[in-house]
Amino acid sequence: AQRRRAEGDLRDFVENAVEGLHSAGPDGTILWANQAELDMLGYAREEYVGQHISKFHVDRDVIDDALTRLFRGDSLSRFPARMRCKNGSIKKVVLDSNSLWEEGRFIHSRCIMFDVTEQKREEETRSLLAAIVAASDDAIVSKTLDGVILSWNQGAQRLFGYSPAEAVGRSTDLIIPLELRPEERQILDRIRQGDRVDHFETIRVTKDGRRLDVSLTVSPIRDDSRRVIGSSKVARDVTERKQMGSALREA
Repeated sequence: AQRRRAEGDLRDFVENAVEGLHSAGPDGTILWANQAELDMLGYAREEYVGQHISKFHVDRDVIDDALTRLFRGDSLSRFPARMRCKNGSIKKVVLDSNSLWEEGRFIHSRCIMFDVTEQKREEETRSLLAAIVAASDDAIVSKTLDGVILSWNQGAQRLFGYSPAEAVGRSTDLIIPLELRPEERQILDRIRQGDRVDHFETIRVTKDGRRLDVSLTVSPIRDDSRRVIGSSKVARDVTERKQMGSALREA
């Protein structure tokens, strides 16, 4: 009775696990899958179990490589793959898998499937945003709420003359005229409250001492709990436009 209860508890555990689980035979046929895996990919049990696992993989060479490694006794850890869902969408997953052997004979593989689609999408979005920031002609700077520079793109280097190595870790006072530093404190106070500052025109100083008219857009940076932890600033040189406006007024 105790053994039956233990077996029942184990069966309940794997059937109702939150991650996808399946086993596959020596020929790659799916022998069993839990509900989490069926729900993840959108198939009914009869549409999934009994089919060759390659039917549900987008990249045949990837699953062939995985099966080959399992058949020779290797284990897979965080093995990346792309799965085809019933509705035609693609899920990015990682697999942890090993095999059951008895007297030197391969019985079946055991696999845990982790859905990392959203995580990969977020990573790709961050990489894209980082590439956009790096390539921007505008100066884009992030800093702490105390005004310490955290990042400094090539646009900032071109505009102000300081390299990232010279700027990161230093106070933004580096490029702010002495008489305008109270203005910067006021901007940071607004950011702490979650406000955004749009197209604020002021003056900044370059490494060689030139004073530039700039237009600033400053936004709060939030953590996962929506708490403001810093700010990002986009600075655009409007010196030429200001000079042209002055010349027109004088004319």
